Amino acid sequence: MTKGKNLQSVWDKMPEERRQHIRAKATSLKEEYLTLQELRKRLNLAQAVIFLRRK
Repeated sequence: MTKGKNLQSVWDKMPEERRQHIRAKATSLKEEYLTLQELRKRLNLAQAVIFLRRK
Protein backbone atom coordinates (compact mmCIF):
# COMPACT_ATOMS: atom_id res chain seq x y z
CA MET A 1 0.00 0.00 0.00
CA THR A 2 1.41 3.39 -0.94
CA LYS A 3 1.33 6.28 1.45
CA GLY A 4 -0.31 9.50 0.41
CA LYS A 5 1.05 12.95 1.06
CA ASN A 6 1.18 14.10 4.63
CA LEU A 7 -1.60 16.66 5.11
CA GLN A 8 0.69 18.95 7.10
CA SER A 9 3.20 19.10 4.24
CA VAL A 10 0.41 19.96 1.79
CA TRP A 11 -0.85 22.65 4.17
CA ASP A 12 2.63 24.09 4.66
CA LYS A 13 3.16 24.43 0.89
CA MET A 14 -0.18 26.15 0.37
CA PRO A 15 -0.20 29.92 -0.18
CA GLU A 16 -1.12 31.91 2.93
CA GLU A 17 -4.12 33.48 1.19
CA ARG A 18 -5.55 30.02 0.47
CA ARG A 19 -4.98 28.90 4.06
CA GLN A 20 -6.80 31.99 5.33
CA HIS A 21 -9.72 31.24 3.01
CA ILE A 22 -9.89 27.65 4.28
CA ARG A 23 -9.74 28.79 7.92
CA ALA A 24 -12.53 31.32 7.33
CA LYS A 25 -14.72 28.71 5.64
CA ALA A 26 -14.08 26.22 8.45
CA THR A 27 -15.04 28.84 11.04
CA SER A 28 -18.22 29.66 9.13
CA LEU A 29 -19.21 26.00 8.86
CA LYS A 30 -18.49 25.42 12.54
CA GLU A 31 -20.64 28.40 13.54
CA GLU A 32 -23.48 27.18 11.32
CA TYR A 33 -23.19 23.69 12.82
CA LEU A 34 -23.25 25.04 16.37
CA THR A 35 -26.25 27.24 15.54
CA LEU A 36 -28.19 24.30 14.12
CA GLN A 37 -27.15 22.12 17.05
CA GLU A 38 -28.45 24.73 19.51
CA LEU A 39 -31.67 25.11 17.53
CA ARG A 40 -32.29 21.36 17.62
CA LYS A 41 -31.57 21.29 21.33
CA ARG A 42 -33.93 24.16 22.11
CA LEU A 43 -36.70 22.81 19.91
CA ASN A 44 -36.00 19.18 20.73
CA LEU A 45 -35.86 18.32 17.03
CA ALA A 46 -33.92 15.72 15.16
CA GLN A 47 -31.47 16.83 12.47
CA ALA A 48 -33.55 15.21 9.72
CA VAL A 49 -36.64 17.19 10.72
CA ILE A 50 -34.76 20.50 10.57
CA PHE A 51 -33.24 19.55 7.22
CA LEU A 52 -36.65 18.81 5.73
CA ARG A 53 -38.06 22.10 7.05
CA ARG A 54 -35.17 24.12 5.53
CA LYS A 55 -36.09 23.06 2.00
